[in-house]
Amino acid sequence: EAEDAADEDKAFREITEARNGLEALVYTSKRQLDEIKEGSGVEEGKIDEAKEALQNTMTWLDSNLSSATLDEIQEKKAEVEKVLHPLAELLYKNNGSGSSSGHG
Repeated sequence: EAEDAADEDKAFREITEARNGLEALVYTSKRQLDEIKEGSGVEEGKIDEAKEALQNTMTWLDSNLSSATLDEIQEKKAEVEKVLHPLAELLYKNNGSGSSSGHG
């Protein structure tokens, strides 16, 4: 019985950490998307698409708070990252590499 309880605790902890990680990714990404300025080279439609994906993810998390499995949460995170990755690449490319700081 103790082993079963330990396994359940571990599974619960993994799911909780995955869910918290996904929530953090969503909130951080939303904040970063809100800070993207015009002229950043990112189409507004791409930003809106990303924001919609983030909102859909939060809605899904809220609806599945107690029933989501680790695999489902990891799939959702992969979906969010798939939407955000091209934006991150574009922002990095458009910001240029001249913004690095000097040596300490």
